[in-house]
Amino acid sequence: MRQQLLSGKTVATCSHCGKKSPLISQSLGVCLDCIRRDFGKVSQIAAFMSSLNHDIPYALLAFHPDFLMGDLPTTSAYHAQEALEAARAQELGRVRIGNIHLLGDAC
Repeated sequence: MRQQLLSGKTVATCSHCGKKSPLISQSLGVCLDCIRRDFGKVSQIAAFMSSLNHDIPYALLAFHPDFLMGDLPTTSAYHAQEALEAARAQELGRVRIGNIHLLGDAC
């Protein structure tokens, strides 16, 4: 991940899509758009859990920017709902969103 200073803000290049933005996690090297649109991992985890037992509980936790990833915003309510639907589509019955109080408004 390359970084440069532009107008007082650190601009980095997303290692996934190549986008340049100050909203790229310095820890992950990935832009918010790439993070937000990939529900594949949620689906894969839910599918695996569902293949074992449909009643395994799965808590999707809201992200709070702390420690090394303080340059990312909190999880939006929209993003949490999309992840919840992706997990439920795998026929896993006990899926919930945790840390609801940390959900943000931004999409």
